[in-house]
Amino acid sequence: MFRILFVFIVAIHGFIHLMGFIKAFKLTEINQLAQDISKPTGLL
Repeated sequence: MFRILFVFIVAIHGFIHLMGFIKAFKLTEINQLAQDISKPTGLL
């Protein structure tokens, strides 16, 4: 049970980082992220 919960939380965390990368490189429009993200920060 805890393993499934842990995998779910890590997957959501990774998805949030992926959204930052996508916004930094302007691959698509993400309106939920209001602040601009620089390319170096997007890579980080």
